[in-house]
Amino acid sequence: MALGRAAFVKLEHAFEVRDRLRDLLAELQEIERPLRREDNAQSHSRMVQTQWVLEAVPDYTKAALLMGDFIHNLRAAMDYTVWAVTPQQIRESSPTRVMFPLHSKREKWTDWSKDRKTWYGPTVFEVLESFQPFHAGDDQLHPLHILQFLSNTDKHQLLNIVATGQVDMGTVKVVPEPTGGVNSWVNTGVVEAGSVLARVEFIRPDEPASVTLHPVFAYEQVFRYVDQNKAEHWLAIGDAMNAIGPQAVDAIGYVLSAHVKDCR
Repeated sequence: MALGRAAFVKLEHAFEVRDRLRDLLAELQEIERPLRREDNAQSHSRMVQTQWVLEAVPDYTKAALLMGDFIHNLRAAMDYTVWAVTPQQIRESSPTRVMFPLHSKREKWTDWSKDRKTWYGPTVFEVLESFQPFHAGDDQLHPLHILQFLSNTDKHQLLNIVATGQVDMGTVKVVPEPTGGVNSWVNTGVVEAGSVLARVEFIRPDEPASVTLHPVFAYEQVFRYVDQNKAEHWLAIGDAMNAIGPQAVDAIGYVLSAHVKDCR
C-alpha cells in the first residue's frame, strides 16, 4: 500500500460523513420553531409588557452522532499518518505510543518529542510542531484543539452537545414608537423549549392606540467547546467544521511530504 494510503481512505470517508451532516443540518434549520406570545394586554398596568417564548426546538441527536463520526475519522486519519512514517521496530515495540500529537502546552510537546527524538526525521518534527494547538494565543481558537476536544468528549464522556443558538437581529421595534421610548431585550446564545427569546415594554398610552410589534428571530446550529483555558464557547457547526477539516488535511499532507524529504 502506498505511503499514507490508509489515511486518505479514512479522510475520504470523513468527508462523506461531513456531507451527510451538512445535509441533515440544512433540513433541521428549515424546521419551524413555534413561538408563544405572552403579554399583559388585558391588564390595567401602566406598562405594556410583551415577551415571546420558544415552544420547541429540533432534535439534534443524529447531528451529534454524525459530527462525532466526522471528527473520529479525521482524528484516525491523522494517527494513521504518523503510524505510516514510524519505523517498523517502534510500531512493534510501542504501538500505543504512536499517534499524531496534539498539545496545548509547549512543555507537553517538548516532553513528547524528547521521548521520540530517534523516531522521526527533522522535517517531520518541524511539521508536527507547526500544527500544535499551543501556537494559538489566549484569544484564539485552534482548529485541531477543537477537534481534540470533540473527539475526547465523544469517545470518553458523552455525545457532544449540539443545540439551537439565537442570533441577535436587533431590538424589537414598536411602530409607532410610544412616548417615552421602548425598553427591549433580546436573548442571545443557546435556547431551548421554554426560553424567552425577547421582551419589550413601554408606557401605556393615555388614549387607546394601536401599535405594531416587530420582533425578528434567527437561529444558528452550535456545539459546546471548552478551550485550552477552560473557557466555554458555543461555536457555529458549519464554520468550525470548515476550519477543522482543511487543517487535518494539511497536517496529513505535510507530514507525509516531510517524511519523504527526510528519507532522501
